[in-house]
Amino acid sequence: MESRLPQTASTPSAVQFVSVVDQLTSEVVTDNTRLLKKLSTYLDRESDVIKHWKHLAYVLDVPPEETRKFDMYTEHSPTEDLFNFLSDIWNPHLTVQELKMKLTELHRMDVVHSLETEFPDEMKVSDLISGEPKFIMLLSPKLDIESSTDIGNWRSLATEFGIRIEKIEQFGLRGSGPAGALFSYMRAAEGLCDLTMGQLLDHFQAMKRLDLVYMLEKQQPKIEADAFVLAFSIERNYGKHNQRQKKQNFMLHSR
Repeated sequence: MESRLPQTASTPSAVQFVSVVDQLTSEVVTDNTRLLKKLSTYLDRESDVIKHWKHLAYVLDVPPEETRKFDMYTEHSPTEDLFNFLSDIWNPHLTVQELKMKLTELHRMDVVHSLETEFPDEMKVSDLISGEPKFIMLLSPKLDIESSTDIGNWRSLATEFGIRIEKIEQFGLRGSGPAGALFSYMRAAEGLCDLTMGQLLDHFQAMKRLDLVYMLEKQQPKIEADAFVLAFSIERNYGKHNQRQKKQNFMLHSR
């Protein structure tokens, strides 16, 4: 499948077809927080059997001293980010009782019961965030789960509060995990900043990580759509610039 991208040497006025595998990893992955998070979820799980982010760093010839730095990056709790946002910006007056009502809507009665045994209904969540560490310690393990089933998690709770998807996607990204740190390093590292998606897929094939290959293939229509929007925007902006330039030249020669 192919993607429409501007590829003329002199101007972007002609939109041509370019295969997704020829696009730079830095443009497809590193600038796409949602896709980066999906890859991190797969690669951050360290195993003696399944090859993970350390194997990818090794085959990419990342210096060992840099790889050791990536190991210090741990993914930040999206639940903690959500509650910081709720207490600081969204609703500073949110009470435990109101929170329990939202959790009940999500059928998370296990979390509701945990709150009932620890915190009075009238307490403000903002006060618990600032003064009661065990509040987040109790909630994070229960809500940080990523599930394709109907189990309500931090994402479901954020949606229940009416928070926009653009904001929801930012929760948990302060620490992107070792895989996220690796991709950020690749963006600027000599020899890796030009890595294409095709080359990345070849590495995943060699690592026998067909799950990653299939995941990226499923993401391909979205990648192509983003590339088309970018190409159209560039072409349109160039057209406007070209029109202004012609007008300025006409006025200059008319004097």
